[in-house]
Amino acid sequence: MLCNTGRSCSKLIPNIFYTSFFFSSFMLELLFLIAVFATVIATYTDVRTREVPDWLNYSMVAAGLGINALYSLYYSRGEYIAYSILGLGIFFGLGALMFYTGQWGGGDSKYIMGIGALLGFRFSLDDTALSFVANVLLIGAFYGLIWSIGLAIKNRKEFLASWHALRRAAEFKTSRIMLLGIGMVGIIAGFLINDMMLRLSIFALLVMLFFLFYTFLFTKAVEASSMHRWVKPQELTEGDWIVHDVLVGKKRICGPKDLGVSKEQIAELVRLQKKGKIKKVLMKIGIPFVPSFLFALLATWFFGNLLMPVIQMII
Repeated sequence: MLCNTGRSCSKLIPNIFYTSFFFSSFMLELLFLIAVFATVIATYTDVRTREVPDWLNYSMVAAGLGINALYSLYYSRGEYIAYSILGLGIFFGLGALMFYTGQWGGGDSKYIMGIGALLGFRFSLDDTALSFVANVLLIGAFYGLIWSIGLAIKNRKEFLASWHALRRAAEFKTSRIMLLGIGMVGIIAGFLINDMMLRLSIFALLVMLFFLFYTFLFTKAVEASSMHRWVKPQELTEGDWIVHDVLVGKKRICGPKDLGVSKEQIAELVRLQKKGKIKKVLMKIGIPFVPSFLFALLATWFFGNLLMPVIQMII
């Protein structure tokens, strides 16, 4: 039987509460298994078509709210449906944040809402939903980096050209000079400090700054060399990302500020193509990120919160 983090805890429950606990554990396992099953389907569609179907996302939301509502009726306690609604709301905010900052597509953001409704949210460090989010941050970072490395190797000629072009770009050249200056000051300061822990902390911070800068440069080079594709307007689907503003005369049709092209914009692009005013548009192809959600769910099931040791050290 699983407690909230997925670990066995039936021995901790007095026998008088066993029936209640069994039902509670069964419902938690059912909700988690639904989440895993839905994520397997979402992973398949994301890898194959770069989309997560709305029917799947909305079904997750309906299942989460419905099952938790039945759970509340069974116990005559409202906190279970409240947890589900709270999870839906918090994960809606998380999905919106990631969507409007350009990190996730619309399908990914809707999917995370379904997970929130299924798992619910409880204000506890060992909460299943919180553990899932922590695991997504950790596993998603490694997953994205590995996928990007694969794209860089596959398109190495284009990647190297983009890498050298970005290094020569004025904004990155200035940032690199500033970073080198900070690094020199940090190294000198580190050797002048007698406290070994403080010295190591300064050096670790410098290493992190250089790592983050060159990781950002690397991802931009991968994006420019491997994730941009010219397509006809008919090949676009709602939510696709347009790299540059599409202008016809002085009229702007669509662009990156739209955070995904709309059906109306696609129809307008098709109309303009038929008139010969445009031929193709440059579209950004995102990384299929849902597989990292599946890995994070499985990690949560078997291991709980992978970041818990770090969290415990901090607090």
